Amino acid sequence: MTEGEGSTELRPLARLARLALAWTLVTVAGPGVLARDGTWWIAAIGVALWIATVARPGRRAWLVEWLAAGAAVAFQVWWIAYVVAFVVPAQLVVSGFWASLGGPLARRLLARRALPFTLLAPLAWLFAEGLQHGLQIPFSWGWMRLGHVAAGDLWLASSARVAGAVGLSAVIAGVGGALADLAARRAETEARSASWPGRSARSSSARSPRCRTRRTDPSSCSSSPRSPWRARWRATRTPCSTRRSR
Repeated sequence: MTEGEGSTELRPLARLARLALAWTLVTVAGPGVLARDGTWWIAAIGVALWIATVARPGRRAWLVEWLAAGAAVAFQVWWIAYVVAFVVPAQLVVSGFWASLGGPLARRLLARRALPFTLLAPLAWLFAEGLQHGLQIPFSWGWMRLGHVAAGDLWLASSARVAGAVGLSAVIAGVGGALADLAARRAETEARSASWPGRSARSSSARSPRCRTRRTDPSSCSSSPRSPWRARWRATRTPCSTRRSR
């Protein structure tokens, strides 16, 4: 995480829009949506946007995160409404509550020590996921972990024999945090290069049509009143009759 990345406040509507996109990416990456066994790299992009959003403070941050997480979890189990209808709104409130606790943890950790997103994302995501899946009904109901979206990748799925679905969740969240770090560093580099002293002045003078015109007063491009270009230009503008009299 770059300097100042976690200190910039985010407005509630902007937070809601970014979290809606992040949870949408995580949801569509699940098994049976875009691919039969899931698409883990789309989920990693969603986690990158999620951690870059929840790490920033703002008004009603946790309430917005609760709403976004609850809507995503409820949508993932919409089909259970055909069996027990009240489970879907219960998921929105209860499971969304646990899934939203990763944001306050991320902000609390950043308040104590500046951590990179590569480390912060797995810590915050696994904390919320562990609460959601660790507590039993009726206090919570865990349906699908982040690591389940890697079932279609043979290399990642093979490591589940050792680390399990929790380990796969940590890997995908870590990849998402690394993507967030790369995006933050690139944005910081572009901001520094744009504010480099003298760059804007040189670029504006290079684009100025006055200095690119051949038959324009060269003194207009010079700040010195005693510029030799001024005298040379005046000499070229001297009438022919005056030259002959001399």
